[in-house]
Amino acid sequence: MKSFLIIAFWFFAASVSQAQDADNSIDFESQVAPILTKHCAGCHNEDTAEGDFSVDSFESIVAGSADRHIVKLMRGSEEPAMPPEDDFDRVPEQQIAIVERWIKEGAKPTENASKKPKLAIASPNWDAKTESQPSILAADWSPDGGTIAVARFGSVELFDAETLRPKHRFDSLPGKVNSVQFSADGKSLIAATGIAGVGGRALVWETVSHEKRLQIDGHNDVLYDAVVSPDGKTIATSAYDKTILLWDAATGEQLRKLKGHNSAVYDLEFSPDSKNLLSASGDQTIKVWNVASGQRLDTLGQPLAEQFTVGISPNGSLVVGGGRDNRLRVWKLASTDAPAINPILFSRFAHEAAIVRMEFSSDGSRLLTSAEDKMIKVWETDSFLQVGTLEQQDEICSAIAISPDAKRIFLGRLDGSMEVVDVPAEEGAVASAKSVVAKETYKKEPAKPVAVDEAEPNDAFADAQQVSIPVTVSGTIRESKNGADADLFRFRAKAGQSLMLETKAARDKSPVDTRIEVLHTDGTPVSQVVLRAVRDSYFTFRGKDSDTSDDFRVHNWQEMQLNEYLYANGEVNRLFLHPRGPDSGFRVFPGTGKRFGYFGTTAMSHALQEPCYVVEAWPPGTTFLPNGLPVFELNYENDDDSRRELGKDSRLKFVAPNDGDFLVRVTDVRGFGGEDFKYQLTVRETNPDFEIKFHGEKSIFAGSGSEFRLVAKRKDGFEGEIQIEVKNVPPGFYVTSPLRIEANHVEVIGAIHALDTLEGAGGTAKGITKEQADAISFHATVEIAGEVLSKTFHGVGEMKLEEAEPKVVCQIVRDKDDSMPAERDFDHPLVFEIRAGQSIQAHVVAKRNGHDGPIKFGNEGSGRNLPHGVRVDDLGLNGLMIPKGQNRQRFFIKAESFVEPQTRMFHLKVDNVNKLVCPPVILKVLPAE
Repeated sequence: MKSFLIIAFWFFAASVSQAQDADNSIDFESQVAPILTKHCAGCHNEDTAEGDFSVDSFESIVAGSADRHIVKLMRGSEEPAMPPEDDFDRVPEQQIAIVERWIKEGAKPTENASKKPKLAIASPNWDAKTESQPSILAADWSPDGGTIAVARFGSVELFDAETLRPKHRFDSLPGKVNSVQFSADGKSLIAATGIAGVGGRALVWETVSHEKRLQIDGHNDVLYDAVVSPDGKTIATSAYDKTILLWDAATGEQLRKLKGHNSAVYDLEFSPDSKNLLSASGDQTIKVWNVASGQRLDTLGQPLAEQFTVGISPNGSLVVGGGRDNRLRVWKLASTDAPAINPILFSRFAHEAAIVRMEFSSDGSRLLTSAEDKMIKVWETDSFLQVGTLEQQDEICSAIAISPDAKRIFLGRLDGSMEVVDVPAEEGAVASAKSVVAKETYKKEPAKPVAVDEAEPNDAFADAQQVSIPVTVSGTIRESKNGADADLFRFRAKAGQSLMLETKAARDKSPVDTRIEVLHTDGTPVSQVVLRAVRDSYFTFRGKDSDTSDDFRVHNWQEMQLNEYLYANGEVNRLFLHPRGPDSGFRVFPGTGKRFGYFGTTAMSHALQEPCYVVEAWPPGTTFLPNGLPVFELNYENDDDSRRELGKDSRLKFVAPNDGDFLVRVTDVRGFGGEDFKYQLTVRETNPDFEIKFHGEKSIFAGSGSEFRLVAKRKDGFEGEIQIEVKNVPPGFYVTSPLRIEANHVEVIGAIHALDTLEGAGGTAKGITKEQADAISFHATVEIAGEVLSKTFHGVGEMKLEEAEPKVVCQIVRDKDDSMPAERDFDHPLVFEIRAGQSIQAHVVAKRNGHDGPIKFGNEGSGRNLPHGVRVDDLGLNGLMIPKGQNRQRFFIKAESFVEPQTRMFHLKVDNVNKLVCPPVILKVLPAE
């Protein structure tokens, strides 16, 4: 290819040619340029000038150097033949002759020609077999509501918004018109057009006089969008050539070129204040730009495929994007003035095919989307849930526009048809809810179960054994001619009554593996919850066993939020902690040990690439507007205890949906049976409760601290918050207090600190004695069913005071220049403030007393006692660590957007040096902006 550098100097060989008659000479722009454009521009253009040669303009052609004749290359008589024979058709001899004659005539430019070749291609005219209107490619509704602009191939038409009667037509545009937009004041109209492989053009007309005010040529390929900033000062254009150009809207002068996308840029949108520009590209990203400087402020990289459309809410706070991955994504726009991370807020599986257009209503309360599935959907913009839909269209609506009063929608289709329809009536994200879940009721001191024996026959629904709750039934799953036995028991319950059903078999060494179900008296299952899938995914890297709570590796995890439910093949988990890098996965509740199931589901193994879904829980009987993803109905049934406390025995919480009789069926999940397959079934009223157990170290260093955990055992469905106050701490010691076990969590981390000097403070130089330890109490307070319940727990054992000085003393400080405080001040700890959805930085400083190696504070758990959703961020593979030979390290704290305002004490622990603990500081979480 290098030898094709060549090509320009052939023009100057024409100096030996004789003069021709001016009227018969070859014209460069009309005759030569189309040939070079068709056969050469694919490889030899401004962006991909192979061989340092471009045919984009006459100047670029004659700027090259040559040592061989282009005509010989085009004929293939010299190497390399151009265009390459393996990839392209040869240039016809008639066209080669035109180029050859032009060279002999002196290779002259066209007089008074534009700098770039004319936007035209040399191609035959093909008559259509059938009469049809050109496809509608874009549309916009004028700010005054009176006019709709419609873009087609080669033209832009203005229609009366009430009658759709034509008002004016702008003709003779060079190719497809991919976008059309009214200016904010309605006085101008701009359109984007061009010819693929040749160039792009933006045109601006006056909407009253219909005069062309501006023509902008500046791209090397067809334009996909051209937009005017709300303040009317800047025009932005984007094209297939991967670039964005900014222009002065008054003069058409190019201001700057924005480069950074790796594929075609399909859509642009200015922010309401005209300071930022959003761009959607085929490189699967949306980018945020500063208009004044041209600086790229952020790349929104979560999409999984090409992004065709981007929008910004009228108040400038939200960015929305859509494309070939069928998803509607919403980001909070944070990078308005400087580079910053724009957090993703929502990701919705919106359509069953690529999203091609989206538009906000003028008040920002609704968003309209159109997709290749021929559906038009309406979304509310608080949670971005679907609230309305139009009937499926006959053809893709490639153009949509909302009237300024947000009451009507213009639809333009690829078959050329168009109409104005009313905004569909809102149905809500939930189309209907056929039942209302009864409020749970409890008894403070429920009666103890009464023991009874199973009485056969009880296999049929009509033969179910009648029992009165509370009851414990002793039964046997026997073999039968038709398979394993099934024991049914009938009980009566009131609406909202909360009952616990559980079996005891495996714990008594019985071979039966029980499964329990709650049925209506006719044998139909009782529905517990409806799960609506809102995002689809699958397991990556490897499958999952049925126990582990860590390393859930799933596709597109970046769009999943903590606390969301994850459904996989009948098992429901809840997301606890985000992956900590490319070589990790989600951690699910409870965050440690064996994972919990939810809604009575049983843990099971999952295969590599097995589908899974993020789901939302809704009451039984709820129906939904279709979103292209499945809906799962879970009934009241359980195989193995979801809390992983009873082994293979079953446990199920049942809330009666109505007054009446119900059946509970007990079977062996494998279909086995026998005389030794014995079990006990207990049906009783729930008694929500909890216990707390202390886990801590047996020693402590003077002038340092030691960590402990308070682990809660929750009972009968109690998942509320537990507030804990530590009392009777002996003199000379400090314990972090109060502590809080968050709702749905099972533990909290605190620390005991020994003061620098124990004598003289009423303490003991030997540590915490048994008597002192027994006196330390944890006063826990909870709320159950609207009533406050308090309990006191003990359990701190003796703690020996180590005689040696701690090898490391550390302290959290605010700034990089802060030094280690002379004394630890537990009465006035340092306070850090963080806003939900944002990050802050802090520093840890250390004093070494004999330890010269790295000081390691751990990885994802390095922030001890931080609220759920707040973590030490950007750790890298080594975690938070002060390297060898250094005494300080910066670290970042990030709070997820869902974290509620609160105040917590947190600390750091040195993992590799006696598990020493630094003094606590206070983290104050502020509401999200």
